[in-house]
Amino acid sequence: MMPVKLGINKLGAMTNVWMAKNDGIFAKHGLDVEIVEIANTGDSIPALQSRSVDVALQIPGSAMVAKEQGFDIALVAQNETAGTTPPVSNALMVGASSTAASVKSTPE
Repeated sequence: MMPVKLGINKLGAMTNVWMAKNDGIFAKHGLDVEIVEIANTGDSIPALQSRSVDVALQIPGSAMVAKEQGFDIALVAQNETAGTTPPVSNALMVGASSTAASVKSTPE
């Protein structure tokens, strides 16, 4: 089994991680996951840099700011849902120099 220290913040959105650990889903896929609670969201990047955790579940904005500041990290995924009717939790991010002024959905 591959050992993985997974850093998370204590949020409702992390329930799936706890359930996967408790239900043996990680183990089923060959991962020996140790869940490490990170008290403050701002402590996630330092935990990665110090190697206290191997992976940190983090909101994208904080990871993007850390990357801009020179931290050697990779943003892998986002824990968001998308849809066209409420309720949804969508995020659109563009660079500070982007000329994007609005978003328009077009049917396929």
